[in-house]
Amino acid sequence: MNSSNIITNPDTRLTELDGIRGWASLSVLFYHVFWEIFGIVIPDFRNIFTATIFNGTLSVTVFFVLSGEAISIGYWGKKDAKFVQKMALKRYPRLTIPIFFSCLIVYVLMISHLTYSNEAADFVNRKDWLGSFLNFSPSFIGLIKHSMLEVYIHHKPSLSYNAFLWTMKVEMIGSFAIFILLMFKISDIKKVVLAGLIGLVLLISEDFTACFLFGMVIGYYRTKGNFVKLGENRNFQIAAIPLLLIILIASGIPQLSGVSGQSVYKPLYIIFSVAVVFLAQESIAISNGLKNNLSNFLGKISFPLYLIQFSVFISFTSFEIIYFKTHSGLTLSAVELIAITTIALSLVLAYFFGIIEKMAHWVSGKLASFMFNQ
Repeated sequence: MNSSNIITNPDTRLTELDGIRGWASLSVLFYHVFWEIFGIVIPDFRNIFTATIFNGTLSVTVFFVLSGEAISIGYWGKKDAKFVQKMALKRYPRLTIPIFFSCLIVYVLMISHLTYSNEAADFVNRKDWLGSFLNFSPSFIGLIKHSMLEVYIHHKPSLSYNAFLWTMKVEMIGSFAIFILLMFKISDIKKVVLAGLIGLVLLISEDFTACFLFGMVIGYYRTKGNFVKLGENRNFQIAAIPLLLIILIASGIPQLSGVSGQSVYKPLYIIFSVAVVFLAQESIAISNGLKNNLSNFLGKISFPLYLIQFSVFISFTSFEIIYFKTHSGLTLSAVELIAITTIALSLVLAYFFGIIEKMAHWVSGKLASFMFNQ
């Protein structure tokens, strides 16, 4: 029996979820570096292999499914309305504090004239992406408004202190959709059925919020032990890894074809992301592989890594691009060096940015305790 399939203690942290989140976060970083920044100047970087393992859209939707499962899974064990209220109260500061500091770093870089993305964009033929960032005058009031409110309401990458924060609107809406469903005074199974039905409507509507609802459904059935037999099913365990590989390859085809950003493909990515999260947890081999030290480390820095990479791209990476282009040229070896140093710096900064995330946890916990007089 795969013991990870039964959650007997709602406070138990599912390390495989952190592992999935960590590798997905690393995939996003590699996608931005090899596919977005250098994908045109070095066309060989864009191939079916990189489209499969460096899939930005799939990785982000996987984040959403994981969030839906992680948010709801504690409730299924506790069955405590106050527990849900505490989670809802903690959600805003838990997200906003790290978001604010990630934007503050960019703000400081802008006023210090240490952003080089517009000039670097010309050299890598990415005026449509790298060159579209930070084309506005920085203001501290604007920074506060953006990081504390606008990022959740009407985020515009071209006017953002962190263009990758478009996901936060989906994150907040999806989180509170689950909180509201969990607070309904109906049976758990009715909550799950309702979540599934709303998820299907959102799926048809090409809305990534569906990922949260489907993640909630997965979380319910896991806590109830409904997937235990899959751990004992030899045929499923044999088929899980090949099936996961097929899904990853299939999800990379729209990216390779340059159409992954079209809304018509959103339902496809929602379905694929649900399948990836499900298979990664229910395959004993994959689940055990997601519990090693490297996966655990990546899981711990996953959110910081997502937040900090933008500031690295628009400063350090862009400066390197300009330097090599004006000196020895953007040769393959130069690009590889830029890529390696960009990834290394992003990982190091994400590790230290984890202090901010821990502070956000502490502040949100104290706020919840104060509001509930505990």
